[in-house]
Amino acid sequence: MNQVLQTGEMPESWEEATIVLLPKQDRDMEQVKNYRPISLVNNDYKLFAVILANRLKQILVKIIHGDQAGFLPGRHLSQNVRTVLNIIEYAEQDPSREIALLFLDAEKAFDNVRWEYMLKVLELFGVGQRFRRAIGAIYSRQRAKLKINDEMTNYIEIQKGTRQGCPLSPLLFIWILEILNIRIRETSEIKGVRVKGYEFKGKAFADDLVCFLREPLKSTCTLFEVINKFSMVSGFKINKEKSVFLTKNLSNCDTADLEKLSNCKVVPRVKYLGLWLTNKNSKLYQNNYDKTWKEIKGDLENWQRLQLTWLGRIAVIKMMVLPKMLFMFQNLPIIKGVKVFENWKKDLVKFIWNGKKARIAYRNLIDVKDRGGLAFPDLRYYYEAANFSWLKDWIKLDNKKLLNLEGHNLRYGWHAYLWDEKDKVNKEFKRHIITARVGLMHLPLGTLLPFTLHLCLFKFQCL
Repeated sequence: MNQVLQTGEMPESWEEATIVLLPKQDRDMEQVKNYRPISLVNNDYKLFAVILANRLKQILVKIIHGDQAGFLPGRHLSQNVRTVLNIIEYAEQDPSREIALLFLDAEKAFDNVRWEYMLKVLELFGVGQRFRRAIGAIYSRQRAKLKINDEMTNYIEIQKGTRQGCPLSPLLFIWILEILNIRIRETSEIKGVRVKGYEFKGKAFADDLVCFLREPLKSTCTLFEVINKFSMVSGFKINKEKSVFLTKNLSNCDTADLEKLSNCKVVPRVKYLGLWLTNKNSKLYQNNYDKTWKEIKGDLENWQRLQLTWLGRIAVIKMMVLPKMLFMFQNLPIIKGVKVFENWKKDLVKFIWNGKKARIAYRNLIDVKDRGGLAFPDLRYYYEAANFSWLKDWIKLDNKKLLNLEGHNLRYGWHAYLWDEKDKVNKEFKRHIITARVGLMHLPLGTLLPFTLHLCLFKFQCL
């Protein structure tokens, strides 16, 4: 590994990979473009790549703008979802705010990157010679075999793209894409959504890009000009057939002109980072929670036919149900009341005991193992725990850009509403789909005060 850093010469076995094709969900399997190639690479190479990736993350988290949430420590896709929901809420409150949200689909993003451009970007950002030498060694020669129907093809020489399956690939990719994001932010003709001195033009999670456009017709034209210039030098391409708009407060005439100008469709709903979004946040629960739970109930019925012990059924719920619901809790804290949790509990308990009478009290099922419980996940507790991550932002007041968007029309700072009585809370606070649910579960002062003091002490220790 040190030799690669010092000389730029890489073992021949590190150049080789086996590519496995994974089908994309709900796509035509007869189309090659609907398969995702994952590279299985040499383990020694992966160790080397992990070391480089860990070093790179420490630098990239300072270089890459906060609008990019992918693959970096301390960033999460919920930040992107939260911004999108708040933009929609912002436009909902004033019909004169004409806004278009453009969800861009990158065409084989990881596979089209030009190596010479990637190395130029590293040089531009001042990456050291040894590190560039190592990256250069990795991307000077690559070859791979494809595994199809358990048969191996001959070796194919690879000349562009980053390997999906290499720990370095996503970091190098977001670094390259940062050039495009910088250009979009700095182009004044691309009009973003302005709120209290901050402008929101877009958010990214790796190659999943969403742009927030004011004056959509003019901004879209300029945006695609910027993207086309970037494509010419980097190899990054946009698939307009799969790129779509959500619009707010646009007339039918303007909507038609937008489609004609951009060659992108305006759709009633779009799937973004695994969540269904529309131009009205009031449909979020129906399109996501209801849909997900129907799928889970269908899975439970299928698993019911298997000869599983009741402990095995609990394991199934932990592995198959909890991750899906936790993902929703972290990104869509919009549940009102506790009735839905009771209904979900009934479905899960029925599955555990195969429709028969429970043999263990529910309080013992959810208790920790140290006290003789089985650590069965109570979905309501997980939901409330996920809400604390949003409350933490309101208490710390660090992310001013996001909080200004989320509370642009509030009388006081966010902290003022965390212990006010319900009848004193600003009416605008209650109208927002997120703040009306999370804000204020309504947590008592006795619960929030220790939490706030803990955060203050933590910040003091950091200082």
